[in-house]
Parts: sequence; structure tokens; C-alpha cells
Amino acid sequence: MDEYNFWKDLLDTFQSSTEWVQALWLAIPPLFLLMLIRMIMRFRLARNTPPEPVERPVFYQVHHNPKEDDWLQEELDRIEQDSASPQRRLT
Repeated sequence: MDEYNFWKDLLDTFQSSTEWVQALWLAIPPLFLLMLIRMIMRFRLARNTPPEPVERPVFYQVHHNPKEDDWLQEELDRIEQDSASPQRRLT
């Protein structure tokens, strides 16, 4: 028995098929590769883009030190207590 040659059998099958099947055989592998590259690139771009901003209510805390009359200065030892207090929403 002769040795079986896969490539010879594949090319013989290709030549004996109709023209539209031959066109499909030639078109499908490159299209598959292009679509695979497109999917990978879209995944990478989607992974690196920042998420859409979500509209949330804005909360502010304004601290005023009446001893020094300075709106920007806070007592550092009271920061934890101020952050634990409930936040109020300004409208």
C-alpha cells in the first residue's frame, strides 16, 4: 500500500470542487484572520478606555475655623471626627 499524502489529497479535493467552493476556500481563512484581529483590537481598546461617568449627587463639606477666621485651614487632629460626621448636600 502506498503512503498517504495529506497535501496531495487536499489539493486534489480543491481542484475537483466547483469554482464557488474554491472561492470560499480561498476567502474564508484570510477573513477569519482579519475578524480575529479586529476582535482582539476592539477588546484592547475597550479595556483601555475609561468608563462612562456616572451622574451622582455631589456632597460638599465646608470647614470654618472661627478662632483664626480662615476658611481654608483645618485642625489636623480633628480631621477624622469631621469625616465621620454625616455629610450634607448643598442645593
